[in-house]
Amino acid sequence: MIKSFRIFLDRYFYEIFWCFFVILGIMGVLHHDMWRDELQAWMIVKASHSLSELSFNLRYESHPPLWYWLLMLVQRFSSNPISMQWVHLGIASLSAWLILKLSPFNRLQKVLLIFGYFLFYEYSLMCRSYALGVLLIFIFCIVVTRPGRNYLFLSLILILLALTSMMGLIMAVSLGAFLVFEFFENRSSRNEHLPQAALAILLLIVALCFSFKSMIPPPDSGYIKSLIGVKIVKNFLFLMDGVYLPDKFSLFPLGVHRSLLIFSLFVLMASLLFFVRKKSVLFLYLFGILLFVSFFLNASSYPRHAGQLFILLIACWWVYPKISRIANWFIIVLLSIQFFLGIGTYLMCLNYQYSDGKQAAGYIQTHKLDDLPMIGDAYGASCVAGYLGEPIYYAREHRWGTFVLYNNQKEPSHRQVLESARDFSKKFKKNTLLILTYPLSNFLLENPDYISKVQELAILDRSVEKFSKIYLYLYKYDKHP
Repeated sequence: MIKSFRIFLDRYFYEIFWCFFVILGIMGVLHHDMWRDELQAWMIVKASHSLSELSFNLRYESHPPLWYWLLMLVQRFSSNPISMQWVHLGIASLSAWLILKLSPFNRLQKVLLIFGYFLFYEYSLMCRSYALGVLLIFIFCIVVTRPGRNYLFLSLILILLALTSMMGLIMAVSLGAFLVFEFFENRSSRNEHLPQAALAILLLIVALCFSFKSMIPPPDSGYIKSLIGVKIVKNFLFLMDGVYLPDKFSLFPLGVHRSLLIFSLFVLMASLLFFVRKKSVLFLYLFGILLFVSFFLNASSYPRHAGQLFILLIACWWVYPKISRIANWFIIVLLSIQFFLGIGTYLMCLNYQYSDGKQAAGYIQTHKLDDLPMIGDAYGASCVAGYLGEPIYYAREHRWGTFVLYNNQKEPSHRQVLESARDFSKKFKKNTLLILTYPLSNFLLENPDYISKVQELAILDRSVEKFSKIYLYLYKYDKHP
């Protein structure tokens, strides 16, 4: 029996661990309530009835359109935002399958990799466009390591990659430069593939320009303002810290972070030494890091962004011709750290609520409050709007809508919010619901003008994401003011 079990395990090793990945992923999706950034894409697509309208609604997002195009297709079959989570999990599961079946790593490394922090949590349960980019990077690695280069097919993969996100664009430029480097390095087949390679480069350049242009926001964008005053050294250290020790839920004290930052820099230097023997891979790693440090410092403290450098390192090992024994042990140590962080973060996800938006929407529907005019702040209230599928009035933006416009408008004061609620109550002649991410000032609530008109309904503050805690208030309509 033991021998039969070993034979079965050996024969279906990859299928067994892939099933584990999918089953645990399903459990994770069922326990993960999406927050603003995840629901933002869904709401933008839902409010867009054509590609031109979608392009207009994306003007403040600084993201290329591929993920939104895919969501337009998904919404033809389902209007429930949870369907986006299942599609996203399917993309992550396909990435895990490609690693298990087609990557050059050994069995232990493959298992540690797919259950590591980035692939098991950040690019699996957090529903964003980055998982699509990671899948395309792995497809590129598979195709480029096979004998016989089809540059047109490789350029198509990079074109799609450039349309996923800002990080996807940077990775597409890095991998495209890697192809050019190897093309000129390989003199024997240079003339044979020159026409195809030239056409591929031309198509890729056009796509890169389109992707970059689509990400340029209007002058009043808050994203542009966040680029000002970047400190290069500080952000580079944040970037490296987030690559190998992404600690989303503060699993480790600050002292541990500082000491393991040294380990992150050691990983960087050791990787450079390992890649010295293959100049094209060394070029890919250095050029990719340079692009990330140069163009994406403003978001370097977010794990989903810093994690692209980890994916870059994995891609470099994937295309490296032959990994030495020392390098294999080095990879195992690195992936082991990611594995324990991935499992730890996953367990935290099962035990903690990431967003209170879904619960707030459920409360509003259960108490039949969804027919009231709703006023909310731009950050937490959009989660509720996403799950309700109903527009609310964003006091910061002075408009009705579901998704948020990152146009750098100033957040209104508590008094201004209550004044808006008073005006809405008079206009619609009914109570007004306030959806906020902060408690209203007691000083205002005790004011004679509001003490009998504002009622606290519910406080939903289990969220570990600070902008997803929800405070619900009812501003009562006074028939006889």
